[in-house]
Amino acid sequence: MQSPIAEQKLGQPQIVHETEVHRQHVRLKIPIVVEIDGSRFTVDDWSMGGFGIQAEMSSRQPGENFAARLIFPFEDFEVSLRLDCQMVYILEDNSRFGCRFTSMSRGQLSMFRYLIDAYLSGEMVSGGDILHIAGRENTAEARAQPLSFTPFAEEETMGRKVRRIAGFALLAVVGLLLVTAVALGLQDRFFTVRAESAVIHAPTVRLRAPIAGALRPVDAPSLLEPGTVFA
Repeated sequence: MQSPIAEQKLGQPQIVHETEVHRQHVRLKIPIVVEIDGSRFTVDDWSMGGFGIQAEMSSRQPGENFAARLIFPFEDFEVSLRLDCQMVYILEDNSRFGCRFTSMSRGQLSMFRYLIDAYLSGEMVSGGDILHIAGRENTAEARAQPLSFTPFAEEETMGRKVRRIAGFALLAVVGLLLVTAVALGLQDRFFTVRAESAVIHAPTVRLRAPIAGALRPVDAPSLLEPGTVFA
């Protein structure tokens, strides 16, 4: 006879973790039912990626795609999800087979996550909660318009194009002026020498006067012939 504690542990949902190399989702030991080709099977190992069943399978072969119904039993009602599946493997002795889910819609993913969270947390699920999840949009729509506009986008008007091109041209001119100013400053600082004082050297001739007197300019032609006396 099992103890109440052991019975309680057996009744609780169990989670089995495996290496991420082999599994991408958490494996769940929550009892659900899968209906394939009109036959119902009790699932003992499943996740959001697929499920495994300890039973014989003769109507499908590995690689086949087919539709299946996942049935989540609750106290007063059951939730049925129609999913597209693919047969992954069937053991050689035909004692077990496994399938994976393909092309799940957003609504199916939302319902799947909600039911798994409700099972694991022990939350009471009502019909209103199911309808609320089914009618709620949990994913954001992709943006029809990219965030970054290009100056040559077809959606932009001619005025926007002209303003954008003028803005880019103004930025280019300002950048060119800035680079020119920096280059001139560097040239003036490192390659230009400024003189604060200067000394002029010129050839000089000393004239000796025979007597004391003063020199004054004479009216002489601009061009003198050799030997002309002018003073």
